[in-house]
Amino acid sequence: MISNSRDVTRVYELGRRARKDGVVAIAASRPEGGEARAALAVPARVGSAPVRNRIRRRLRAVLREWDLPAGFDVVLQADSSVAEADYQELVNNVKAAVTSAVEAQ
Repeated sequence: MISNSRDVTRVYELGRRARKDGVVAIAASRPEGGEARAALAVPARVGSAPVRNRIRRRLRAVLREWDLPAGFDVVLQADSSVAEADYQELVNNVKAAVTSAVEAQ
């Protein structure tokens, strides 16, 4: 996971965006290469704290079961539809969004 706000800001400024059914992936190549890292952004407008936490848990579960492309930092943004989406559909949407953002890089 990306733990430094400076790195998240870099991804927002330099990254390419791709959207798929409630999931937005922003990907930027890492200057030093290496292992892929991710950050999650679930804004307050999505819902109450329990809803936002459920969305973050679901996105982390997707990231655990799928390896991000090496050499990229990825920020995943989600809207409220992610909280109730079918899990396999969510996995497919995250993969499609991340793949599109990485290919656009």
